Amino acid sequence: MQYGRVLNLSFYNKAIQFVIKNRLLILITVFFIAGFSTAVFSTGKYEFVTEWTRNYFENFISERTENSFFAVAADSFLRSMFFIILCLIFGTSMLGVIIIPAVVAVKGYILGNLTAYLYSVFSFEGVAFHAVIVLPPAIIFSAAFIFSAIEAINFSYSLSKLTFTQDFSFDLNHEFKRFCLRFLLFSIPVLASGIIDALLSTNLLNNFSGIT
Repeated sequence: MQYGRVLNLSFYNKAIQFVIKNRLLILITVFFIAGFSTAVFSTGKYEFVTEWTRNYFENFISERTENSFFAVAADSFLRSMFFIILCLIFGTSMLGVIIIPAVVAVKGYILGNLTAYLYSVFSFEGVAFHAVIVLPPAIIFSAAFIFSAIEAINFSYSLSKLTFTQDFSFDLNHEFKRFCLRFLLFSIPVLASGIIDALLSTNLLNNFSGIT
């Protein structure tokens, strides 16, 4: 009996340590999921949101049916990089600690709106479209986006400590270079997501005639 209690305590201690160690990752993921869930559960409640999502999706389709592979890849990459760059910009400000989680929630809300729109308007074909066309590049981008948000919040927090804490040591020039380098690395999976988006769109979009 005592042995079982020791095992239980060990498990809980490991779980607590995991949460503490990854608290920022968990927090940012919660913001992303909260934005996504809010969009899903508020589907159809606000006409202006529905209209915006409809226009967003129509532009999404037209850009992928009227443009070449390279144009689609470039457009997808630039649209995704916009949110990465937002994290980069706000990360260099002390306000980034507050603003970046909101940016993450907004992007989650946009993806949630698109998902809910596909499911509610196109039913089973919308589910298939989402799984085949939207989801693969979205997963790659979301992972890069969440980690870029974490990096930006950490840098913003360090700037705050450097400003308000006298005994905090922080080589701003060196750390800023590392910060920019990491964001340059984040652009690699974003570029991969754009290429995958273009590959899937140019090769499989015609299979969804009921949507396109």
